[in-house]
Amino acid sequence: MKRHRSWVIAAALIAAGASQIAARQEPPRQATTAGGYMVERDADVAKTEPGTHKGGGETIGYSFFAKAPGLKMVFRKRALKPGSAIGYHEQKEDEIYYVLSGRGEMTIDGKSFEVTPGTAVLTRPGSSHGLKQIGTEDLVILINYEQRPSPPPATPAAAASAIVKSEFLFEQAPFPSVHASTIAETSAGLVTAWFGGTREGAADVGIWVSRYADGAWTAPVEAANGVQPDGTRHPCWNPVLFATSDKTLALFYKVGPTPRTWWGMERISRDNGRTWDDARRLPDGVLGPIKNKPVRLADGTILAGSSTESDATPSVWRVHFELSRDEGRTWTIAKPAAATDGRDADAIQPSVLVHPDGSLQAVGRTRSGRIFETWSKDGGRSWSAVSLTALPNPSAGTDAVTLRDGRHLVVYNHTAKGRSPLNIAVSKDGRLWEAAVVLESEPGEYSYPAVIQSRDGQIHVTYTWKREKIRHVVIDPSRLTSTPMADGEWPAGK
Repeated sequence: MKRHRSWVIAAALIAAGASQIAARQEPPRQATTAGGYMVERDADVAKTEPGTHKGGGETIGYSFFAKAPGLKMVFRKRALKPGSAIGYHEQKEDEIYYVLSGRGEMTIDGKSFEVTPGTAVLTRPGSSHGLKQIGTEDLVILINYEQRPSPPPATPAAAASAIVKSEFLFEQAPFPSVHASTIAETSAGLVTAWFGGTREGAADVGIWVSRYADGAWTAPVEAANGVQPDGTRHPCWNPVLFATSDKTLALFYKVGPTPRTWWGMERISRDNGRTWDDARRLPDGVLGPIKNKPVRLADGTILAGSSTESDATPSVWRVHFELSRDEGRTWTIAKPAAATDGRDADAIQPSVLVHPDGSLQAVGRTRSGRIFETWSKDGGRSWSAVSLTALPNPSAGTDAVTLRDGRHLVVYNHTAKGRSPLNIAVSKDGRLWEAAVVLESEPGEYSYPAVIQSRDGQIHVTYTWKREKIRHVVIDPSRLTSTPMADGEWPAGK
């Protein structure tokens, strides 16, 4: 205990710039388990780093006594440069912040307050917090906590045990290329759809449907194509299935030469996907759900995440939401607020999560290297400015769902480049995401997932498998465990 006390006192004196130690000849830096002491100075340990916990910006970290044998206490100083932050994260142990200089804004469990020199903040286990620098002066803080050994990561076998089925929807098909699957549950069972043809964007690409009946998937049937009244044929894109009632199933899809010029279409099935009414074009300005399923809110409103891609070069991507209070007969549009700095993120293809207090969170694809989020507190009528989460995104489609046990689940590619691996992360609050399952990790393209939870509680994921097939995976949520991701890194062995 004496030895630990001497380290604490030495560290505090050094961090405050105590002149009596600075003037003294530097003592040996060797520490032993039998006694002694260590002295380190800022210059010995200073390291320029990005904001921890994906906070962004530039900071200078000072990790004192990191190599002291047997020392469980962590003592650090950090200087946050203007515009930098410590990202919002869950606390695992008691941790103390003390402000030496500068100003900052601390957020704990969703509540924000200013911190200034002389402010000390204790964060307790189970709380969540983040800290950002404000003003023009560096924010300099001391951080102290007891380091606990990390729990061993879940083994691949444990993660795999949550997967109860993995299968292809078909082995042979009349099209060489497929993409962008969707899945829904009707009173008669599961129905899936995707677009298929020679290649993405080819005129022969149509929407194909398969139903799960009698223990197997039916052979794919083309349910929609892009043939126009004058005989011209355009490609079809991004089908989305949504059960509006027990026996009414809507198939939304897009038709047009490119995503910049496509328009929204809809077909209705009144027998759980066996047959379809005539296709109808959605009203001008309404595209329908652009990739991911709508959600039905508590008041019956259908809320669909949508987005546009402009004709500019490069194309400007913008998220919006389409709401219907009359079972899809008419729609209104809601858009996120503009970014305060005038630099709106290029974002598309939102999925909507529903939180216990009724607030809504949308997440999806960006060109910014990370999954975006935007929040609504009024049933989807207005949305916050688009911001970035800690989850990586290689400009690839994602999907997400709120489970009945309250957890939120997102399926995405946890990589900065490419479309492998394909992963599942879960969160209790939509802010702190933990690693759960790796669906695919081999080289190739595994992308554009769709996810739902069926009436029996099982989680169903479909996704593109090498542009050749659609894979269907069933996951038991009661077996779904998760592991924290330190600084956004997928844990080894998970």
